[in-house]
Amino acid sequence: MRAVVGAVLGVTVLGGCATLGADGGEGGPGAGGATASVAEAAARATVLQLARDITSKHPHIDDYARAADERIGDAGTTSIIGLEERPDAAHGDPFGRLTFLVPGDSFDTDDEGPYCYWVDFSYFGYVGDWETGDGVHGQDCPADAAPVVIPIDTTVREVVASNASEAAHLVLADIGPDAPSAAEVEAAIAALLIAPEAEFTVTAPPHAVVQGSSIGVAMGAADDCVLVSWIDGVSADVSVPRVLLQPGELGCQATTAIASPDQLRSPH
Repeated sequence: MRAVVGAVLGVTVLGGCATLGADGGEGGPGAGGATASVAEAAARATVLQLARDITSKHPHIDDYARAADERIGDAGTTSIIGLEERPDAAHGDPFGRLTFLVPGDSFDTDDEGPYCYWVDFSYFGYVGDWETGDGVHGQDCPADAAPVVIPIDTTVREVVASNASEAAHLVLADIGPDAPSAAEVEAAIAALLIAPEAEFTVTAPPHAVVQGSSIGVAMGAADDCVLVSWIDGVSADVSVPRVLLQPGELGCQATTAIASPDQLRSPH
């Protein structure tokens, strides 16, 4: 973060121009149009960069608060002092607001600070102009400003078992002359999977498909996918270009595990 601030300071001083204030014009919080200080401009640029860095598709303002807190890190001086949710917002509209505090002593200047800014977020991220910083709004820092308690993420996520591939191979190796059903393969593999230990996680279930003398098994999703094939009595791990595992492509599907080599070539 300090590297970003240093670059901003350099541009501000060398340009010899009035710096942009908290709301995109000259001046800053409470400046009433006066030229913003170097530290204030750098503080605002810090918040703008943070808002850019965490912009993604998130369903809740708490997700942005967690992303910002992680980005700031333990050594960061910037803090989140406000978290406001708007539960009735329409999809795509701002559904929450984060307020940040940047102390003046974060920069190599004599300015006292601190400086506070609020930023709105929608499902798609930072609400404002990435280039001008419109959307980073200055305000007077509360006298009792303190970091907010950010809610932990309680979303339950599927996690691929640590022995997913091994379990699939063990089950496929025991297949006899009579081909089992996909449901039987799935049940046999599921019985061998090691459950994840992390809180709010469950085991990603196996999915199987049986096509003649071929069986495909898949576990997980695009970011972590295990594919195993059984063709003519031989099981093998299947490696697929990551791009083909994305939604709209082959995906992390049991049919992908037994797709033809031509289908598994990267399109790029």
